[in-house]
Amino acid sequence: MNTKIKSAAKLFFELLPLVLSAVFLFLCVFLIGHFKSYTISPQKSSVEKEEAAKSALPVTLIDNEDVPFITDVRTIAEHQNGIGVFNCFGELLEVYEINLDFLPTSDRHALKEGISFDSEGEMRNFLESLDS
Repeated sequence: MNTKIKSAAKLFFELLPLVLSAVFLFLCVFLIGHFKSYTISPQKSSVEKEEAAKSALPVTLIDNEDVPFITDVRTIAEHQNGIGVFNCFGELLEVYEINLDFLPTSDRHALKEGISFDSEGEMRNFLESLDS
């Protein structure tokens, strides 16, 4: 009986590294699988950024897939107590303090909706006409 215990103990200690390696491998695979859902791949992130940029573009540019660059379209709209100038992504670039109460009703309604300009010059001319 004493030899059976020694033989079992010897077998246990011989198999212990193998069992520990298997448990370690299982834990690694489990943890990688569990935490993989918490990471965002760079490719997915860039796709999301591209989709967000497309949703901010005017409808005419979304349909035209051949446009290889960001446009210079500027939109002016009522912003707080004046007029804000926004880029094609809807980011505020400039604010002009212009009293909108003195503008014609049609201009005030157009500014509430937003007016887009294809060039900086057109936009500046319009802003100058409001200021005079």
